[in-house]
Amino acid sequence: MEAIPGRVGDRPEVILHGGVIVDGTGARPFRGDVGIRADRIVAIAPDLGGSESARQVDATGCVVTPGFVDIHSHSDVTLVLDPAAESAIAQGVTSELVGNCGHGPAPVDRPERHADNIYGSDPTRPLGWTTFAGYLDAVDAVRPAVNVAALVPHGTLRLTAMADAGRPATADERRTMERLLEESLDAGAFGLSTGLEYATEGAATPDEVERLCRRVARRDGLYASHTRNKDVHAVEAVGEAVDTARRASVRLQVSHVLPRPGAPLHALERSIERIDNASAAGLDVAFDIHTRLFGFTNLSVALPRWVVDGGPGTIRDVLRTRRAELADHRSIIDSFGILGYDGVFIVDAPATPEVAGRSIAELSGADRTPRDAVFDVLAAHADRVDGPMCVGWSYTVDQIATAAAHPRCSPSSDATTFSPEGPIGQHVFHGAFSWAAWYISTLVLERQVLSLEAAVHRLTGLPARRIGLVDRGVVTVGAYADLAVFDPVEVRATATFDQPNRLATGMRHVVTNGVFALEDGRLTGRRGGQSLRHGTPTTRRTS
Repeated sequence: MEAIPGRVGDRPEVILHGGVIVDGTGARPFRGDVGIRADRIVAIAPDLGGSESARQVDATGCVVTPGFVDIHSHSDVTLVLDPAAESAIAQGVTSELVGNCGHGPAPVDRPERHADNIYGSDPTRPLGWTTFAGYLDAVDAVRPAVNVAALVPHGTLRLTAMADAGRPATADERRTMERLLEESLDAGAFGLSTGLEYATEGAATPDEVERLCRRVARRDGLYASHTRNKDVHAVEAVGEAVDTARRASVRLQVSHVLPRPGAPLHALERSIERIDNASAAGLDVAFDIHTRLFGFTNLSVALPRWVVDGGPGTIRDVLRTRRAELADHRSIIDSFGILGYDGVFIVDAPATPEVAGRSIAELSGADRTPRDAVFDVLAAHADRVDGPMCVGWSYTVDQIATAAAHPRCSPSSDATTFSPEGPIGQHVFHGAFSWAAWYISTLVLERQVLSLEAAVHRLTGLPARRIGLVDRGVVTVGAYADLAVFDPVEVRATATFDQPNRLATGMRHVVTNGVFALEDGRLTGRRGGQSLRHGTPTTRRTS
């Protein structure tokens, strides 16, 4: 039988006893008990007593916070394939916003064409949906351990509406995208994301994006932008996102704002200044960062869209005999290597495992350029060109700390969620197992960039409000019982670059909608998450 939702004033079934509450608003911590009934917080008091009807859960020596909200996740498919979500639960994460960077699983017409635009896709387990509503239903069918909210990916719209997504859209194609976007917003999407640095979206005009954003604005949705450039023109690219949002009157989230090497002097500070100026002028704008020192993406982004769309035969033909046709194509891989390819590594290459862990500089030579080295790896993976992954060392802890100190900056995983021993445990996405734990241990404890209450706000109340989640991201009576209980001193990321799939430590209890996914430091296997749908009574924005 489905639990009856808890209501304010109901007698608690579970009491988190003896903790210090950091409520997600940024307010000072206070000592108190938290009472839970079904999926809600129904009581908060200095001491809720020893009611015989309530189970007492020890929170002594710990803080009790809202469950963390990952505002920039790529777990669209991995949460369907592996709903246990252990990488997230072990870090206190209870909600994720997927569909970022223009990547994502819906709406799709021919799923096989979208494989390189969906992180974590598995050709042996095809998508079981085509519409956005179908995707959200698939999430609910597996009942993941975390809540899932989703944006409509611009790249997915283009691949569905256009035979050739490597060029500007026609008027008819724009109208198709707008219709698909409206249908997805009707189904519960929280807004739109773009990945304008990727080949699928690089030819999109500002007018195309603005037209889509206007439809998002009518629903009070969010526009999340992976900007068009992250290196030489990084500041101008942030300016483009701001200008588009201003013209469309849409709320803006600038995704992973950190510029890469090759950006002009003080590019991060200048980008944040543009955001601050836009905010002062009345634009609802914020930004997020990931908490790793490198970018991570499919190696296939080195190819133009027409090559990928041509399928294995075209990929082999072009990469063996027609590479000159690719001379003018600039990709994120080129951006990673702008100061040299010794910091750009192949991470995963199923068909050529001998190159995994080697830098592109190592794979190059006197008679082999870095581009040729990349193309050789991709040629070997023509049958599944989305297989190889690549990292580029790009950032410093100082940069992350500078951005993180800003009151409108949320941290995020920019990764996929899964379990190390689960059905896709062989999957790799750096940062998935470490992002939130690193944020707390490094920026709160080690560097003291943020107080604990400020850091918790940026992990909970701030991203929940940005997304449009109601009654989540805060510890207050009437809110959903999404909670994390931990000793901040004990929280640690154990994942490393060489061993990225290791669970974080330090969480004592993690609760999603009243269900204990982690109890006394142990994963329970219980799952209490659900799809969150914009515009429904449980997610309508109130601020």
